[in-house]
Amino acid sequence: MRASIAAALAMVSALVVIAPAGAGPAGGATYRGALPPGGGAVEFTVNAAGTSLTTYLFTDITGTDANGHECTFLAQGKEGFWPGADIVDNAFSYKLGTESVVFTGMFAPDRSASGTIEMTNPAHDGYPGCKSGARHWTAKPTSASAPDPPSNGGGGGSDPAPGGGPGSSPTKTPATAKKAATFRTTITLRKRPTRLTGRVASRGLGCTVVRLITLKHGTKNVALTATSKTGAFSFKRPKRLHGRVRARVSARPSPQGTCAAATSKALKL
Repeated sequence: MRASIAAALAMVSALVVIAPAGAGPAGGATYRGALPPGGGAVEFTVNAAGTSLTTYLFTDITGTDANGHECTFLAQGKEGFWPGADIVDNAFSYKLGTESVVFTGMFAPDRSASGTIEMTNPAHDGYPGCKSGARHWTAKPTSASAPDPPSNGGGGGSDPAPGGGPGSSPTKTPATAKKAATFRTTITLRKRPTRLTGRVASRGLGCTVVRLITLKHGTKNVALTATSKTGAFSFKRPKRLHGRVRARVSARPSPQGTCAAATSKALKL
């Protein structure tokens, strides 16, 4: 019996020893991927040390409400506003509230990543609620920091600077390269008896779909929501809030460039 246990431990030790060197997250990388089937996209960044996630973004994640109708989710964690998720043993997990967002993942030896995302919007004020169920995602690093090759004169390197710079790789942006387009975005906000409604408009591809909208009272963030496929959004009208409010749409990448940020005109409650 002892011999069997010893043999099993030896096998485990051997497995640990032969794990591929360099396995795990790509430090400083931006990961992008998809959620087949059903659609949706994932993007997140890893800090330079490869020890934590600093941002994440899930878009176009579909779910089903209590009436059997399709609903759409967006989930986002911005650096400085989101606490991040520690990477331990090449794996991470994050939970917002009890079940609003449950985000888990792990990194493979080839530095790719996979995991699950589950989102829930509880029923309230006549809204039937929505659940995505556990969705599987996969992603690969699209950029990462890396040591620079030594210059002819020797000496230490640094992270590559845009267009090349002292101590960096001597790569330059071609003179003929086109600058990424930034698409102007507008946002409106109107007062209804029980809700505040609005719409985001833009000519950029995908710039009106599932945009993150913040309701602001001065510098304070009062509520958060996302646009529908038509660019429409709504907030429950605050009962104890007075003065003026604005709706703010954050900037985000698009297939053609960048969807610009925008702020609505002030609306008196």
